[in-house]
Amino acid sequence: MKFKDRYAAMKNRQAKDWWTITFGDPFSWIILGVIGDYKWVTPIGITWLSFFAKMIPAGLMVTNDRIAIIAAVISLQLGQVLDSMDGNLARYRGQATLKGGFLDRVLDGTGFIFVMAGFSWLVYQNGGEPYYLLIGPMTSAFYLVICYVYWNVAYLEQKHIGRGQMIKPGNNVRSIVHIPTWKYMLRGQKKMFSFHQADFYFWIGLGLILEIPEVIIWLLFVVLFIRVFERIKSRARYLGSLDKDLFK
Repeated sequence: MKFKDRYAAMKNRQAKDWWTITFGDPFSWIILGVIGDYKWVTPIGITWLSFFAKMIPAGLMVTNDRIAIIAAVISLQLGQVLDSMDGNLARYRGQATLKGGFLDRVLDGTGFIFVMAGFSWLVYQNGGEPYYLLIGPMTSAFYLVICYVYWNVAYLEQKHIGRGQMIKPGNNVRSIVHIPTWKYMLRGQKKMFSFHQADFYFWIGLGLILEIPEVIIWLLFVVLFIRVFERIKSRARYLGSLDKDLFK
């Protein structure tokens, strides 16, 4: 298969977050257009590479060295490109699995914990108050609560309502090959301030480059703090509507 055909085949889902639409998917399609048919390149292998690419910056930030900080920014963005690549490659090969999706999400959450811990330490080292050592871990905790709410609701749906058919990983996506890449990227700009998980690493990188980490850490803390309560409220309302149908 030629590069052009592989590139088109990789455009197999519509991303929801600004970073993936603007950077992750476009770079992913180009890279996979080149290496997507090499057997030694596997979705699971890319998932692990993405995880390590996010773990490394946590250690680099602790050094508080300018060159190390720049390397951390590059590694964070590379990690997110890899995070786009694993799913695109799995769908391209028809290898999307529940196990792969599970591993991807667990490593995403774990990586975010370490990145925010390193980010907190950097702010503290640069003269921040001791409470900054808690702000980063608390921010990652908010993110994990949001994830927990999502999966807990999915569990309750499965337990009390059941499924009409077996789950088929990768089937709930649609090809966007008919959309020019530039138009796909342009449409995604309205999501710039939506603050999805993939976007966090852009804002962290921006804070590191502009040397305003304390501003960004507070931004992420406040955004995720508000989102926790929004998610709990909306999901509780949804489950309440299900209760009316189940127990009427």
